[in-house]
Amino acid sequence: MKILHTSDLHIGRRLYEYDLIEDHRLFFKWLIQTIGERKIDYLLVTGDIFDQSNPSQDSLKLYYTFLAELSKTGCQAIITAGNHDSPALIDAPEDILSALKIRVIGTVPENIEELIIPIPDSTGNIEAVIAAVPFLRDRDIRKAAEAESYDSRLEAVRDGITRFYSALADGMNEKYPDIPKIVTGHLYVQGAQLSGSEREIQIGNLAGIDENAFTEGINHYALGHLHKAQDVGNAQRIRYCGTPLPLSFAEREYQHKIILLTIDDGEIRQEDIRVPQFRMLVEIRGTGAEVAQQLSEIENPCNLPVLADIY
Repeated sequence: MKILHTSDLHIGRRLYEYDLIEDHRLFFKWLIQTIGERKIDYLLVTGDIFDQSNPSQDSLKLYYTFLAELSKTGCQAIITAGNHDSPALIDAPEDILSALKIRVIGTVPENIEELIIPIPDSTGNIEAVIAAVPFLRDRDIRKAAEAESYDSRLEAVRDGITRFYSALADGMNEKYPDIPKIVTGHLYVQGAQLSGSEREIQIGNLAGIDENAFTEGINHYALGHLHKAQDVGNAQRIRYCGTPLPLSFAEREYQHKIILLTIDDGEIRQEDIRVPQFRMLVEIRGTGAEVAQQLSEIENPCNLPVLADIY
């Protein structure tokens, strides 16, 4: 079984008021082609589907066009909301998308075991289990009245997130003890590297949880929120795939990727797949003459026009 992980699409993103919708269109075209060529069974998208909670009509059209094309490949999908997304908007087409074998989860249900999704193989045997966790909002992890001071509120949020994931892992391990387990999330883990373009979450990222909060019984944590692809710890068990596109000039040098998880004989193998560069971003500094010279020397290897940050 092959599962592809991506996150932080931020459809509708504008870079200095320049619309990046064509960048997303080319990424989706490449992703559909990759899914077909690699014979991917499931696509995981772990949050921040849109850049704004109230996306434009163009953004919505691009999103649903992509999902329609995805359904033609035979690949199923599990899509969870991030902190930029409106949970209600992500959940709204749930019944229609389920007919296309696309599962969307914007809101945490009352019974969190509903987030646990067994993944059967072609013969009906459960080959993997995925716990699809969207961005956890305050109402999901604690009551506002629990905190009486800033410090206690911070601790309450951290404890709430930790308890949530611990309870979910306990449920998975009890019900599916010998099955490979993947848990998704959209959150900040302490020590991970921010790019600067992420919107702060849960008390300005101060409520980031410690990597030790992730239960050892889970084989892989597929995370979203941070735009730089990176591992937390040394075991390659807790991974941010990062955004597939540079969403700011600070991200132009990142190695943008998606992560392929292959499940075979109860083991999970990982492979990073580089996303092609669709647009060149450059920073130019200097006097007017120096800027003009540098602009004249730019060679654009990409399909889309170069965007330059000049000052």
